[in-house]
This record gives sequence, C-alpha cells and structure tokens, in this order.
Amino acid sequence: MAKKCSLKGVVVFDSGPKFADRYTVFIDKDVYGMSSNANMPNGVCMYIGSIADIEKGKHLGKRIDVKKLPKGTKAAICDRK
Repeated sequence: MAKKCSLKGVVVFDSGPKFADRYTVFIDKDVYGMSSNANMPNGVCMYIGSIADIEKGKHLGKRIDVKKLPKGTKAAICDRK
C-alpha cells in the first residue's frame, strides 16, 4: 500500500519537457530537480541545494500546481518529506 503524504507547502516549477530534470521542487528549505519518473531507477531526483543556494532572479520555469505532477514525481516528493 502506498503511503499517504501531504503535498501542502511544496512549491513546483516546470521548465518544460526538453529537460531531464524539468521540475524544480521546493520541499521546506530544500530544492530538488526531478523528472516525471523521479522514483524510478532511470528517473532524475537530485538535491540542488537549499533555498539560499538558488540564484535570485534565475528562471525556474512556470509555477504549477503540485496536484498536476505525475505520480512518480509525487512519490519522490513524499519520500523526501
């Protein structure tokens, strides 16, 4: 059975399908680059740094609702909460 987790407070930006780590995900003070299958062995789920490490003014893509993320990305987020 898959565990339930709250995605409340998670902020996501989508930089588009041409990038392997298309989603920039903010979980608390940590930032990750994730793919749509981030919980799979061939997926991307890498720690980028803390919010303080992100360049101010850097374009991260379009902000999207976390509910619109693919199932695999949501699962990877839950693993890190």
